[in-house]
Amino acid sequence: MRWSQPDSWQLQIALSPAELHRLELEQLGERPPKLQLFLQLLLEQSGFTSGTQLAVQLYPREDGGCVLFMRPLQPPMVPQLPLIWKLDDIDQLITGTVHTFGRSAHRLRRSDLYRMQDGWRLALWPFCAEDPLIAPLWDEYAIRCQGGELAAAWLAEHGKRVASGDALGLVYAYFG
Repeated sequence: MRWSQPDSWQLQIALSPAELHRLELEQLGERPPKLQLFLQLLLEQSGFTSGTQLAVQLYPREDGGCVLFMRPLQPPMVPQLPLIWKLDDIDQLITGTVHTFGRSAHRLRRSDLYRMQDGWRLALWPFCAEDPLIAPLWDEYAIRCQGGELAAAWLAEHGKRVASGDALGLVYAYFG
C-alpha cells in the first residue's frame, strides 16, 4: 500500500490485488462496513485531516488493484489578501496590537486601519496569504471578515482611512 498527498487537502492510496485480498475488499458494494473501517484506519495512519465530510473515489488498476482518492467535499479556500478583521472598539485594536506586534510584525508587508460606522476594520497583508501565525493571533482579538482586493476597495470607499502602510506599527509606537 502506498499513499501520497498531492496537496494538503487530498490523499491518494494505491492498493495492490494482494492487499485487496488480504483486507477482504475485493467485492466492494455500496458503503460496506469493512471499507468504512478500512478508510478510518487509513486516515488515522496517514495523519490526514480534512475537518469535513470526505468524497471517496475508487478507480480500478489494470493489475487488479485500485487507487483510492479522498478529499473534502468542499476544498479549503485559500485566503485572499488583505486579511480583514472587524473590531468593535479601539481598545480591541490596542490590546491585540500590544499582544501580537512583537511576534508578527516581521511577517507583515502592510497594515491599514479604517474607521467605520459600526467600529473599526484592520486590513493586513502578510508576506504569505496562508501565514500560520497572523490569522490565528488576530482571530483571538477580532472577528475576521471577507478579505481580498474587492473587500479592500470597499473599505477604501466606505471607510475613513486612519492609518496606512504601517498602522500596527503606529498603534504599537503610541501604546506598546
